[in-house]
Amino acid sequence: MSNKWYGRKTSADQGLISDEITGRNIAVAYDCNDTALLAAAPELLEALEAIVLLAEDQGRRNLPECRSLALQAIAKAKGE
Repeated sequence: MSNKWYGRKTSADQGLISDEITGRNIAVAYDCNDTALLAAAPELLEALEAIVLLAEDQGRRNLPECRSLALQAIAKAKGE
């Protein structure tokens, strides 16, 4: 995995997402409840990509709706 982010609350209602290796600020969550989700984004993307590859390798294309949703989420996360 290339990116690993962490989140922390900066105030009662905001959070900050930073790169674990460089310490660089990645994003501000204006609702602190979103901080953990935003921090997990790179790992969630990696997991979705692995699931799609595994399903294709095992010939499990009988779940087209789930596969389609995963591919749409991957494309959205990559800005495609």
